[in-house]
Amino acid sequence: MRILLAAMTAFILAGAVERAAAEPYYPWCAELRDRTGSSTNCGFTSYDQCMASVSGVGGFCRENSFNRTRVSEEPPPPRYRKRSQSH
Repeated sequence: MRILLAAMTAFILAGAVERAAAEPYYPWCAELRDRTGSSTNCGFTSYDQCMASVSGVGGFCRENSFNRTRVSEEPPPPRYRKRSQSH
């Protein structure tokens, strides 16, 4: 009986670990704003994918602060560029 209980417990735990490993990872969010309000979509796997989504409709991309399971593969782009001063 103990062996059966141990086998069932191991089977259940193995299934839980497998499900956790298969969870999708979405490190980028699109923030969209218009006259009616704002919306957030955190379903992007890359920065380029997020930028393609907001291109032409107004908005910006940010790192998903709710999903900290992995470090982002892509560094966030620079926010501001220094202007060169020509005299």
